[in-house]
Amino acid sequence: MLTFEMTEETIKSVMHALLKGDTFDAFYVRGMEIRLFTQFEISGVLNQSCYSEEEWEKLGRVYCLWSELKRYAFDMLKGSQKPQLLKIIFSLPDEAARAIHENAAALFLNLAFTENKLCFIAAASPKNFSLDKSVDLLWEEYIRRFFQTNGWSANMLA
Repeated sequence: MLTFEMTEETIKSVMHALLKGDTFDAFYVRGMEIRLFTQFEISGVLNQSCYSEEEWEKLGRVYCLWSELKRYAFDMLKGSQKPQLLKIIFSLPDEAARAIHENAAALFLNLAFTENKLCFIAAASPKNFSLDKSVDLLWEEYIRRFFQTNGWSANMLA
């Protein structure tokens, strides 16, 4: 597990990419919490009853994509008041996780914005227990490159 605190100069760019860009669109959303004048908690689990059997099978996933939830988050967050808390639990789609490592059950990227600080936590969940930490190391390297590709600077925290 690796924690990154985004630099002050980077926060605005990351938030723009998150809410207006397509940088995070392909990530699953496992859950989201927004605290403003009240607390909003959103499960990223799709409601299977909203789909026909054929549509559900074709969809082939259990979680919403960020591209499907982004506009709702944007609507809640727009305005002059910063949220007291914004937490999003992202994960890579299953196929993408397996492409990084065959033993990856889930690869998480948790976003936490509070007290004007933005942190990301990269964590891996292996399918099978192993003392081999290659799933974690490959995921952490993937996230480092993801930040570099987007021009975001971050401080790694212990």
